[in-house]
Amino acid sequence: MAADRETMDFAIKERFSRITPQYILVYTTKQPPQFSVAITPEDMNRLREGDRQWITDCLLAEAAALLKAREPELLTTLSTRVTALEQALRQEAASAWSVPRSVPGDGSLVQGTRELSPG
Repeated sequence: MAADRETMDFAIKERFSRITPQYILVYTTKQPPQFSVAITPEDMNRLREGDRQWITDCLLAEAAALLKAREPELLTTLSTRVTALEQALRQEAASAWSVPRSVPGDGSLVQGTRELSPG
């Protein structure tokens, strides 16, 4: 966006804005105003390093805010998945140790033990 009064007024009201003498960058998740130009991923290579870093910082701040807002839901989901994984691993371990199998070397069968005789 050009650095004019209308654009500056808009930018000041937004959460993320970067105002320079030549241009104004506004990072928003809302519908941009008609006088603005959207920056596409292809445009990122044409920006200055500082501007690219600023956009990345805005994106990270938005992601952190989203995670913070959804933290209880995410923790519940994570806990449920960890519990399910733990159960599956316990079942797998129980079935692996309860099936008779031969031990290489001495030809004997070992059932339900974690120690193998030296062979």
